[in-house]
Amino acid sequence: MNASEVFDIWTEGVVAVVHDEVLVEVRNENKALALEIVERCMLKAAETILTDVPAYVNMGSGLNWASAADSH
Repeated sequence: MNASEVFDIWTEGVVAVVHDEVLVEVRNENKALALEIVERCMLKAAETILTDVPAYVNMGSGLNWASAADSH
């Protein structure tokens, strides 16, 4: 599946990357898929860089950054 087939590239996507956090804005119906894709990509990147250190991803969702951070 190509992400451009699912997500509206004009209104959905990565809004910001700050240190180890990624802020993605998507329509509510695409939230579960977006969370899955971001988690998979973050873990894959961590495996490449942190070869001897276990990695995990905390995920959250909300109407703004603060409520997303509080949801996990």
